[in-house]
Amino acid sequence: MRLKKECYDAIIIGAGIGGLLTAAFLAKRGLSVIIFEKENELGGYCRSFSNNGYTFDACIDSIGGLHKGGFLYKVMEELSILDKIQLIDIKPMRRNIFPNFSIDIASSMGQHKEQLKSLFPKESDGIDGLFCLMDDIFESLILSVSGGANSSHVYRWANSSFKELLDCFITNPSLQAQLSSYCNFLGLPASKVSAIAAASALMHYLKGGAFRIRGGVQKLINAITEIIVHNKGKVILGEEVAKVNIAQNKAVGVTTVKGRTVKGEQTISGIDANHLTGSLISSEVLPFKKAQAIKKLNVSSSLIVVYLGVDYDMRKLNLAPSIGYFACDDIDAVLNADDRLSFGISIPSLVDDTLAPEGHSTVLIHMPCYQNKQSCYNKNAIADVLIEHAERIIPNIHRRIVFRSVADYKTFHKYTGNKDGAAYGWEQKPGFLSNVSSLSNIVKNLYIVGHWAGYGGGVMPSAISAMKVANNIT
Repeated sequence: MRLKKECYDAIIIGAGIGGLLTAAFLAKRGLSVIIFEKENELGGYCRSFSNNGYTFDACIDSIGGLHKGGFLYKVMEELSILDKIQLIDIKPMRRNIFPNFSIDIASSMGQHKEQLKSLFPKESDGIDGLFCLMDDIFESLILSVSGGANSSHVYRWANSSFKELLDCFITNPSLQAQLSSYCNFLGLPASKVSAIAAASALMHYLKGGAFRIRGGVQKLINAITEIIVHNKGKVILGEEVAKVNIAQNKAVGVTTVKGRTVKGEQTISGIDANHLTGSLISSEVLPFKKAQAIKKLNVSSSLIVVYLGVDYDMRKLNLAPSIGYFACDDIDAVLNADDRLSFGISIPSLVDDTLAPEGHSTVLIHMPCYQNKQSCYNKNAIADVLIEHAERIIPNIHRRIVFRSVADYKTFHKYTGNKDGAAYGWEQKPGFLSNVSSLSNIVKNLYIVGHWAGYGGGVMPSAISAMKVANNIT
């Protein structure tokens, strides 16, 4: 008996946030879609897991841009997801602790500017000028990736570091360090990260707020999946794609490790682009210049994340849900490039009581492994050091731990397939946006989404890539 041939308008490889959002856009617009995910769970880095009554988001501290009218809010609105999840607005967005001062960051650009001016009154004019420029960069970038006009500011700063941008307005090292704190979420220090990427990351939080999803980010992933399935899309778990099939220089479908061949008008990849171009596509069909350009790209750093369940209600302490601890004001030391330790602490149960048993709390301690992946091999020893240092903020936490798990680059590689456990896709160095052209049109009818598409790491850049691909296809 002859098997029925499977054919879809779009095949999506990988069910991370980029792949899922792309599938949801396409399915809602009437296209037939199928997703293949090598793991038995959805979400990639945007997944949650539970143990001993504690629920943790694997890699999400907060999601920005979800204030009403913000870019991500509009994405969720278009996909009819907002009524399926409960957003928790985090206030303050973050507490940053430096040697000589601490600050609770307000979820408003205007309020945060006034906070900084009160701490650094001599820098008031520079603060106004810097924030005006960063706002213009952010809004222009959103317009440009959405098909609108580009701003000269984006071109002006495209090949500059965030440190170079800061130096034009700010002289105080402590203020520069505070403004650079969100570089941690990009995996590079201010002197090496793109001015465009860092300014946009900071502004999308200050203008769009910082949010958590009640019950964990998996609720968001499940809601997106529900939209896909409701619109007759198929989601296949535990089946890895082994090959992208090419005919007449265009993608025509995939073959899985189980020998299943599926035809598709369009193929969309949300997986590591190194693996896509190095293993899934025959080298004979790859344009030489594009293949060489991709080989030269560096992946981002990875993370150490310590997940703790503690038998103490942290709401009894005066803590913020998200905390950054910085051992010094040296903005190039904030990513542990030397012995000066800096790290982040998330306490999600402070704002979401569904994540831990009554009277207990969830705590995550996270540290970028800035170009020092060998140090990740002894992850438990690093976790011990992080817990010891966290005692400065949460006294006696080591006595209250009833659940502990540690993830490092090998953990993240295992579950995502990302080279070296890359947490943010490609490195977001000055000029990183020029990579988009190398990652586009590798072969006809093949698209890349998520943090491998070249727009940066995180939920918002992944959503941008998903919307652009969906718009191009439809």
